[in-house]
Amino acid sequence: MPISHSIHEIRRSPYKSPANAPCVVLPTFTRILTSRPGRIRELRVFDNQFVHKGELLYVIDQFDFDNALRDSRATLQQRAADVQVKERQSERRLQLSDLATTPEQQQVFAGNAVQAKAAFEAAQDQVAQAKVNLKRTEVRSPVNGFVTNLLLRAGDYARQGVVNVSIIDTDSFWIDGYFEETKMARGLLGSPRRGEIDGLFSSDHRAR
Repeated sequence: MPISHSIHEIRRSPYKSPANAPCVVLPTFTRILTSRPGRIRELRVFDNQFVHKGELLYVIDQFDFDNALRDSRATLQQRAADVQVKERQSERRLQLSDLATTPEQQQVFAGNAVQAKAAFEAAQDQVAQAKVNLKRTEVRSPVNGFVTNLLLRAGDYARQGVVNVSIIDTDSFWIDGYFEETKMARGLLGSPRRGEIDGLFSSDHRAR
């Protein structure tokens, strides 16, 4: 039986301890969604597959995002060249005598240089954002765990903000139980406890 099925059953069906104390094993479900919409080019996982943190789940078509990055880099080069031209023009105006220029003209050219520099900085931000957008076309698992509720196929369209796969975080299991103090001899806060869980790895667990 796949582990994800076992976990679902554990969440629905409490396990009784030898002392008849109701307990239930609970995991954390991490919902995966994309912040960039697009068609799924590659699907790297299947339902119930175990994945490691950082492992690639699927890839959104990168054509538009790659073009946006190329365009933003070209714009950045143009803005860099414009800054050089405007700054040199402003410097030459400042070096001219009052007979060749006026204070108003010097202020205009200095203002043009400042505007060109601001446009250059804005273009830098656009390149940085385009890089992030391209990187986010690769959707990776944020946790270790099992893939569940996989609703994607290669060729499907992933919509922004819509959950299309969940990961059962295998590092997040905890036992939620109800224990009556009068039935727990010598039980102290933080003291270790031992329990056997049927159906989940058939293992023996110790906890505090």
